[in-house]
Amino acid sequence: MLFHFEHMYIDHQPGKTCFNYKPWKLTELKDILGGFMGYNQSHGGWDSLYLENHDQPRIVSRWANDGIYRDASAKMLALFHATGRGTLFIYQGQEIAMANPATWSFDELRDLEEIQYYETVKAQDGDLEDALDQIQRIGRDNSRTPMQWSSGSGAGFTSGTPWIKLNEDYKEWNVEAQLTNEGDSVLGFWKQLLKIRKRHPALVTGMFKMLDYENESVYAYTRTDKAGQYLVVCSFSEKEVGWTSPVETGTLLLGNNPAEHNDAGNTMRLMPFEGRLYHLGN
Repeated sequence: MLFHFEHMYIDHQPGKTCFNYKPWKLTELKDILGGFMGYNQSHGGWDSLYLENHDQPRIVSRWANDGIYRDASAKMLALFHATGRGTLFIYQGQEIAMANPATWSFDELRDLEEIQYYETVKAQDGDLEDALDQIQRIGRDNSRTPMQWSSGSGAGFTSGTPWIKLNEDYKEWNVEAQLTNEGDSVLGFWKQLLKIRKRHPALVTGMFKMLDYENESVYAYTRTDKAGQYLVVCSFSEKEVGWTSPVETGTLLLGNNPAEHNDAGNTMRLMPFEGRLYHLGN
């Protein structure tokens, strides 16, 4: 099995620590992640698919929008994640759209890399507020806050004092709340998505083909096997986007926008962070 990490570093300035942000383009992600899937496909390789782990911040905060579009963002990223070519790894809390805490104080930090970065900035009489902002954006502690099981004491994780702080939003974003609303929740969406993935093996092992590579708002591709063609369309934009599919769409299997789609043929009107999965059978 091959592991591929480069796609997680597209927002870092080359040669500097992760706390030095670099604006990134969607085509950069396509180059790395899509390119690697294509290479593995041609050379008998296989990939491990992850967007979060204990060394990465929460993906909904990093690549999308953890504010007003948090629900849509998490569902779109789930669709993007689970339809790639490879073995799927889901990190604890990703399935309920856990996000980076809104703020960190120095006393709350536990990760040595963050602490050393802060102390270096302080020793250089730098901007400590900006240092904490960078830690909130990319620091590893963001993914290490306790799992948010419920809105009760300690987020249902512990009756004691955890080694690292709870994310303050646990009363709203937790497993218990999403289990009671599976029809609309991120957790419910993940369950639907994994059932579809299991019923349609092409979404795991089918041929991968990138579409509309130059588009900086829409990441689209097909997965194909003897059962037909599957089209994945993911908008990474906070604005409404018009997109015309170069292939036939077929039947919508899953999407994160419950509103009726007013599409014209293969031309779609994608809402902010909208994701769709289509199947065109043989």
